[in-house]
Amino acid sequence: MGSLVVHRCFIPKRFLRNQAILHYTLHKSAVGHRPTTALSVALSGGAGLCAGLALSEPRAAAPIAIAAAVVLLTVLRRQISLLHELRAFSVFACSFLIGALFWVGLGIYRPPANDLGDTLLVCGLLVAFHTALYCVCFATLRAGCCALKKRGMLALAACTGLGWTSAEVIRTMGFWALPWGLLGYSQVDNAILRGLYPIAGSAGVALAIWVVAAACLQSIQSFRQSGRLFKLTTAWVLACIAGWSLQHVAWTRAMEHPITVRLVHTHWPEDTKYDPAEQLEAMAALYAAAQNPEAHIVVFPELFLVKRPGVLPANYRRAVVEAARISRVSLLFGMPGLAFQTDVPGTGEGAQQNTLIHIDGAGTTKTYVKEILLPFTEYLPDTPALSWAYPYLYRYPLADFLPGASVQPPLIAAGVPLGPTICSELAYPGKAARQAIDASLLVNVSSDSWIASNFYVAQALTIARVRAAEAQKPLVRANNVGFSAFIDANGQILSSLIGHAGNGTMEIQPRSGATPYVRIAAWLSQ
Repeated sequence: MGSLVVHRCFIPKRFLRNQAILHYTLHKSAVGHRPTTALSVALSGGAGLCAGLALSEPRAAAPIAIAAAVVLLTVLRRQISLLHELRAFSVFACSFLIGALFWVGLGIYRPPANDLGDTLLVCGLLVAFHTALYCVCFATLRAGCCALKKRGMLALAACTGLGWTSAEVIRTMGFWALPWGLLGYSQVDNAILRGLYPIAGSAGVALAIWVVAAACLQSIQSFRQSGRLFKLTTAWVLACIAGWSLQHVAWTRAMEHPITVRLVHTHWPEDTKYDPAEQLEAMAALYAAAQNPEAHIVVFPELFLVKRPGVLPANYRRAVVEAARISRVSLLFGMPGLAFQTDVPGTGEGAQQNTLIHIDGAGTTKTYVKEILLPFTEYLPDTPALSWAYPYLYRYPLADFLPGASVQPPLIAAGVPLGPTICSELAYPGKAARQAIDASLLVNVSSDSWIASNFYVAQALTIARVRAAEAQKPLVRANNVGFSAFIDANGQILSSLIGHAGNGTMEIQPRSGATPYVRIAAWLSQ
């Protein structure tokens, strides 16, 4: 039988430069292990989109997030080069961001000022920037592993998990911060992983998702070896027991006496609350709560009153304070301004602040001012690169707020130290940790009417649950349009209100102390 000789000149030079890749490609194709480009993109994009959309339903997000991570790791390990891995990873990250944050477009879309084209442009740039952030983190770690000749499944999983988690941490800091839609928010209903929140926070839980996904892939491979089946099963059982046990570890201590808290839930879609008739009802409701000793603390939503304190009649202000003193009830409500103070230095006549006002049972008035403001909705960034576009963009009615100080006097209601946050501040892990470290009860006042999306209000409630689980302290959330809720120290919903206006009352057990995560996060954010 004769031999077959192929002369070198008949082989194209592009193949000679990539002989190793060509050999790997032909081998994988021959055994049927290498997916096509279209299939890789479809699997990565579909998995990312499902994981992003599922964040609005934690019970579904718990298994879907892990399944999506398994799919991505499976696709990545079949790629022939770092460039192909980066392509699959970027598709996953982009799809995840679109699924988790598409509601941002609903907030930007304000015709005729912001039409569909403007909205798509802004959202496209936003998603592209954050997708690039994920890719840079992943590619940096993966390139390092390749330089060290670490190309196994363990190295791939480590680069993916650490790269993704690093990007999530960076997404919560700086002027580019967009701390919504994080993969780490998805496990608050996972009985195995939710015990990690008080120890490692949402970033640690995100890393744990990738670890579990890698372990699942290794387990599937190990099933082919019957001798390892018993060891594998034992390891999974022990891991599940350890994870389940962590959620029962008490990092904080219950205080001796519970308190009764009343939440007032309003329903003012869009700009309805600026209607004078609605504001008259709001003033009447605040005065009625001050006269009613049913609860120790009554919490109203953000910007419950929309006029500055100095605009309100002086007789009304005195009547509310006197009624609260007689009833021994603490009132917490939001309004613009400086909490009945007009002599604060450094503020102009037209300056406003997003303020939470506290009138305690002794008739004393104190305030908490929102520190982290939302750009374009609560203030306009003073940046030449952006200011040229302001005349062409929709301007929210209250986009001229001034931020509060990073350190403010504590609020104590009914003898309980409070950890107040206003609306979107709860989404920033560092800020939330600083407010929670010395508090015994977390309070969030919010108004979710600025984005008409059920996905957004559901995600906002999930974030509140995660913050309660991270601090292992109860949280009460009074809201307009979105969810008002009583949340226990494990992040579980005790009672919630949504839709029509109403109120709810519940006995809450405050807790003292601080979890390991809160101590570390508060220190890092200083």
